[in-house]
Parts: sequence; structure tokens; C-alpha cells
Amino acid sequence: MVWFIICFLMVYLGTWAVNEPIPVLGMPLVFVWCSGWGLVWLLGCWFFGTKIAQDDAEAKGE
Repeated sequence: MVWFIICFLMVYLGTWAVNEPIPVLGMPLVFVWCSGWGLVWLLGCWFFGTKIAQDDAEAKGE
């Protein structure tokens, strides 16, 4: 869960930093990021974050 929060904050701060409407294919960069790669990024962070947390728990014997 910690990895998911870290990745979410990275995406949130990244979209906040590019608050100016930079056009990408006629759409603001923030919209493109949040709808496309942002979703992939968050899903990847969730998957690998839970996998790392599970591996850590197994290593500790929990």
C-alpha cells in the first residue's frame, strides 16, 4: 500500500506541475497523462507494490 501511495503522489505532483494546458494531440497534457499512461502507471505500482509487500511479509514469516 505504501508503494501505491508513493506512486500516486508522484503522478499527482507530476500533473500538478504541468498545470498549464500543454497541447498533445489537441488535448491538454494532464488529460492525456491521467487517462492513458497515468492509469497504466498506477496499476503497475499497485501490482508491484502489493507483490513487494507480500514478498516482505513472507520473508518475515507472517
